[in-house]
Amino acid sequence: MFLLALFPLLAHASADKIPLSAIFAQASHGQPLCFGREFSSSEPKRSQIKTIRAKVVSDKTDPAHPNNYLEIELSLRGEKEFYKIYRAYLPCNLATEQCTMECEGGSVRAWGQKNGALQIKNESFVIEGGCGASKKPKYLTPAPGVDDVLQLTPLPRDFCQL
Repeated sequence: MFLLALFPLLAHASADKIPLSAIFAQASHGQPLCFGREFSSSEPKRSQIKTIRAKVVSDKTDPAHPNNYLEIELSLRGEKEFYKIYRAYLPCNLATEQCTMECEGGSVRAWGQKNGALQIKNESFVIEGGCGASKKPKYLTPAPGVDDVLQLTPLPRDFCQL
């Protein structure tokens, strides 16, 4: 009985989904799309993330092999409310809607929403170190129900001059 009551909600959620390929089609070389979110310290479930911005870039210099990727910048809460900024570059496979760090650096899944938002499912990815760096890699590991699925709102392009 519970599943029958939940089914309309699941169907509605998938109906609002826009493929990642459609989001990248809106981005042109030199004109990326920008999305972001700021987490309030008063939210009931507190994320380690303070702010996150995602730049959607589609470099179509070689039309036969477009380069589609997300640039993610985030600031994490540290001790005594200090923040540290991290950046990640994730090439995207539009068919699987998965954006993956090189050198087994983790991944995210991404898709659009009809309300204009960019949805990112954090599957844990490297934000510092990795690929032969001298430091042990630091991952952005999701907290279920807190920052495992991030909904980012559209921002003016100027906000994503990462």
